[in-house]
Amino acid sequence: MTENIKSYHIYTLLDCPACKRAIKLLQDKKENFAVTVLDNDQEQLNLLKEEYCWQTVPIIVGKTEEGKELFLGGCSDLERKFGVSQ
Repeated sequence: MTENIKSYHIYTLLDCPACKRAIKLLQDKKENFAVTVLDNDQEQLNLLKEEYCWQTVPIIVGKTEEGKELFLGGCSDLERKFGVSQ
């Protein structure tokens, strides 16, 4: 991923350990991000899974300085982006 990400959006479920790990990583890195909890919106979660061809949470999307949205993947993808290993 060569584009500069200025902010992140994490779609999550409350009881998801990987979601919590992704949020903590972005907090630790002092990155700008928003979180949308989808526990009460299964329809929206299903739409996101279909849109991004991704079946697990978190679903992490980055926004570039130009305003372009880029699907990044899940927690392990975010960890690789920041050079963090679990």
